[in-house]
Amino acid sequence: DSVHADFSKSFNLLNDILSLPVGLCNMELTGDFNTFPNADNGMKGIHGLSEFAKLPDGLKVDKLSDYGIMDKYLADCFNSHVRNGIAHENAIFNTDTQMIEYYYKMNDNETHEDYRLIDVAIMTFVNTLHVMEMFVMLNKISNKL
Repeated sequence: DSVHADFSKSFNLLNDILSLPVGLCNMELTGDFNTFPNADNGMKGIHGLSEFAKLPDGLKVDKLSDYGIMDKYLADCFNSHVRNGIAHENAIFNTDTQMIEYYYKMNDNETHEDYRLIDVAIMTFVNTLHVMEMFVMLNKISNKL
C-alpha cells in the first residue's frame, strides 16, 4: 500500500510540474516556450502549454513520445497505466510472486499490465528524483531572474 501511495504522489507531482520541462524543450526546438514542434503531427490540436497541461494523463504520456529527450528522461517511470490502476483501486497483488496486475481502464477487468513490486518501487524512486530535479531547476531559474 505504501508503494502505491508513494507512486501516486510522485506521479501526480511530476504531472503537475511537467509543463516546465516540456516548455523548455519547446524553447530549444521552436524558440518559443508555448509553441510545440510537430504541430501538424505529434502535437496536433494542442495550442500552448495550458492545453497540454489539461490533457488526460495517458494522452499526455503519449504526447511526450514526440520529445525523444523527455521520453528517455522519464524512462518509462511516468506510467499512467500504473497510476490509473491505483487510482481506480483496481490492482491485484500476488504475495507469492510479488507481481501486481494493474487494471488501468475504468470498468474493464480484462485489460491489465503486470509489474513486479520492486519495479513499481523503482519507478516511484525515479519519479521522486525527477520531481526533486525539477524543483532544483526551478530554484536555479528563479535565482537568475
